[in-house]
Amino acid sequence: MLNWSEQKIARLPLWLSLLFAAFLCFQAWISSECRDHHYGDHKDQNQTIKNYCTSDAMVILDIISFAEGNQSEFNLLFTGVVAIFTGVLACVTWTLARQTKGLAYAANEQAALTYKSIELGNKEFLATHRARLMVQSVTLDFPGGSSLDAQIGFRIANAGEARVNVIRYTIFPYVQIADAAFTPQLTEPSPKYPTGLVVDPGEIVLVIANPPSIESDHQRWLYEGGRLFIVGEICYGDGSVQRLVGFCREYSRETGMWQRTDNEYEYNY
Repeated sequence: MLNWSEQKIARLPLWLSLLFAAFLCFQAWISSECRDHHYGDHKDQNQTIKNYCTSDAMVILDIISFAEGNQSEFNLLFTGVVAIFTGVLACVTWTLARQTKGLAYAANEQAALTYKSIELGNKEFLATHRARLMVQSVTLDFPGGSSLDAQIGFRIANAGEARVNVIRYTIFPYVQIADAAFTPQLTEPSPKYPTGLVVDPGEIVLVIANPPSIESDHQRWLYEGGRLFIVGEICYGDGSVQRLVGFCREYSRETGMWQRTDNEYEYNY
C-alpha cells in the first residue's frame, strides 16, 4: 500500500495535466486574440480601442499586445513547461513501476505462503485421517490336491479414514526345518504390482496369488516336521504418502489356523 508521500506523488500527474491543459487553453486563446488584433489593425485604431475598452478590457488588450510582441518567448516558455511536465511524468511513472514491482513480489510471497499453508493442511489431514491397512488372515490352498498348483492369499482391511491404493505386495510360504535359522528373506520372490487394487475405508479385500513352487518345502514340512509360515509385505499409498505393512503368520497343526507371530516381520508404518 502507498504511504502518504507516495500518494501525493501519485496524484501529481493529475494536477500537472490540469495545469498543462489550462496552459494550452491560454495559449490558444492568446493566439486567437492576436489574430483578431491583427484584423483590427486594418480598421481605425480608435474604433478598435473603443470596441475593446469596455470595463476592464484594456488589461486584456495589453496582455494580447505583450504576447504578440513576445511570441518567441512564449514558445520557449511553452517548450519548457512541456519538458518539465514530461520529466515529472517520467519520475512518477518510475515510482509507480517500483511500487508495482513491490506489489508483485508481495503477491508472489503471499502465494507461496498460501501454498505452504495448503500443503501443511493436507499433511495434517493425512496425519489425522490416514489410511491403515491390516492383514486380517492368510490362506494356503491346493485346489488340485497337489502342492504343484498351490494358491496363497491374504485378506486386507482398511481400518483408516482414507482411500488407499495398493502399489505392490510380496507374499510367499516359508518352511523352517527343525532348529534351522529363520531366514525367509533368502527365499523372498519378486514383488507383484497389481492394477486398480483400491481399498475404501472399512472395506475388506481378498488377494489371491500363485506362489513359486513350494512342493519340496511342503513335502519336507509334512514328513520331516518343522514350522510353516506365510510371510509378506504390502506397500500402499494414501495421497502422496507411501506406507508399509508386513506380516508373518505361522500354521498351527493343533488348531489348523494361521497365527500371528511376534517378530520383526510384523509391522505397520
